[in-house]
Amino acid sequence: MNSVQAGVVVRRMPPVSHHAQPPVGAASPNGVPVKILWVEGPAPTANPVAQMLGRNGFAVSPLKSLSNVEVDLRASAPDVLVIPYDLPPDGGLGLCGLVRSCPRTAPLPVVLVFNDSADGVDKAAAIERGADDCLATPHDDRLLVARLRALARRSRAAALAAEEVLRVGRMTIDPRARQVTYDAAPVGVTATEFRILQLLAHEPGRVHPRNVIAASSGNVDAEPLDRTVDAHIKSIRKKLGAGAVEIETVRGFGYRMRPPR
Repeated sequence: MNSVQAGVVVRRMPPVSHHAQPPVGAASPNGVPVKILWVEGPAPTANPVAQMLGRNGFAVSPLKSLSNVEVDLRASAPDVLVIPYDLPPDGGLGLCGLVRSCPRTAPLPVVLVFNDSADGVDKAAAIERGADDCLATPHDDRLLVARLRALARRSRAAALAAEEVLRVGRMTIDPRARQVTYDAAPVGVTATEFRILQLLAHEPGRVHPRNVIAASSGNVDAEPLDRTVDAHIKSIRKKLGAGAVEIETVRGFGYRMRPPR
């Protein structure tokens, strides 16, 4: 039997067996269930997919209003965001782009759900616009559970990596304290400068193009030759003083953190 939710047709299928596949929550760190934020479309009916996921160890919360998406996402802190492709008024891709444009929500895995019979759906374009996965309905419940579980693992691993204290030479970057020190002395950087240093320090020696650095700091529309990043790097170097040598310019490409010697 089919039902309509979030602008797509969803086929009700038997729930995934707890014996065949353990609940996600049981395999999650500290026994915390995977949190799914499911954006509701214009249909007001209950979501059978959300019900199925709930029976299989997920904690599913509906998002009924898009008036303040960034605040709602921060408040709910989901592991995965599920969006209907034909979400009004600008479509699922519009909301996906909004999520990706905000530095606080950009790392969140996004799944776009669409009707398999819908015309004009370009999955490749959806992924290029920022979706991590696309799921057509009707679908197999086991496949949906597996995909969401995999995305949640990646999301939590990335969150842990983002909180890792980084040490490069005599520089220390502490994400939890939002503090940079050089020779144990605090360095007063802005939020944008902190994100740039964090990106470079994660992989010393790797060259990052300017547009990639800009995107990591919140400017997702930056072009490869955008010089805004140069101004940020200049400011960071000035604040680091003797530590400025840790950031190297690779002419014609971008910047890197000096590799260990």
